[in-house]
Amino acid sequence: MPIDKGNSSTTVVAMTIASSSRTVVPPAEKSGKFSRANFKGWKQRVFFWLTTLGMQKFNSEEPPVPAMDMLNNKKFMIVEVWKQADFLCKCYILSALEDNLYNVYSVMNTLKELCDALEKKYKTEDVCLKKLMVAKFLDYKIIDNKTVGTQVQELQLIFHNLIAEGMVVNEAFQVAAMIEKLPPLWRDFKNYLKHKRKEMKLEDLVIHLKIEEDNKLAEKKYRGNSTIMRANIVEETAPKSKKRKRSSRQTKEQNKKKFKGNCYNCGNIGHKSPDCLGNPKEWWIDSGATRHVCAVKEVFATYSTAGPEEEISMENNARAKIEGYGKIFLKMTSGNVLTLNTVLHVPTIRKNLVSTSLLVKN
Repeated sequence: MPIDKGNSSTTVVAMTIASSSRTVVPPAEKSGKFSRANFKGWKQRVFFWLTTLGMQKFNSEEPPVPAMDMLNNKKFMIVEVWKQADFLCKCYILSALEDNLYNVYSVMNTLKELCDALEKKYKTEDVCLKKLMVAKFLDYKIIDNKTVGTQVQELQLIFHNLIAEGMVVNEAFQVAAMIEKLPPLWRDFKNYLKHKRKEMKLEDLVIHLKIEEDNKLAEKKYRGNSTIMRANIVEETAPKSKKRKRSSRQTKEQNKKKFKGNCYNCGNIGHKSPDCLGNPKEWWIDSGATRHVCAVKEVFATYSTAGPEEEISMENNARAKIEGYGKIFLKMTSGNVLTLNTVLHVPTIRKNLVSTSLLVKN
């Protein structure tokens, strides 16, 4: 780095270096000790620390070489001041190393030599950190006995670390991975999210997960540990006759004869209500259901036809066609009327379901 004679900035640069070399940094501003872990983060903190001292350039520059025709006193001032500042800066970094590392690297002559040695040694080790971060991401599973919100934050931190290591992890991948890692008790909500056609942002997904977790906590508090409870709904059904326990032989013989009466459930001829596959009139409160579902179109107060490809995912992972949406008024035995909004009309469902999470939410 030759320096021309008569350059007035030379003295200014020298004075700046000299002033920086006399700077005393309070202990609170110094970087933490480096102990062979997270070299990249430690390096960034040290670089910021040196920047506040105005010495960050010494880790990449060679000593200045004054011009041959420069006065000797200027040559001496420039070279010696640079050496003094480089020495102090090197000592600053050495003081940020643990004792065993200090003994190894204290023999380095210049700051650049020290930084190059640390880079060569520990930047290579950081390459292995990428593999560890990927393994941590692949092994991570959201569990039921810990709040989902806390685990989502941990997963976001893993994504952040992967991106910080230079790996390409776009938002769509983060959303899909976070949905896939939801626990088994979130299966219905997980299937609901997976079948959404509109692409979701990560921020929106986190909000949805938070709302769903709050609903589950409120539902657990509201219903206790019960999973499915039968509702007291007033239905105009024919009384069921008392059945007598028969032997297996008698049952088989009776099954051979086709039932000729009307079904109490759907009104059709040829089967009994226990064997009815559709149009149930009883309603069940289901803590696992995420939507209200009804098989009987006639009970809808308002009705809108659904699209040709709209389906609902069942508990056994089967899919059923949604014929429409609407509002239903249920009359309770107490005389009160329960209003269910946006009820799905699914003719093939065996039981009419009332979602407890929607009841709590509304």
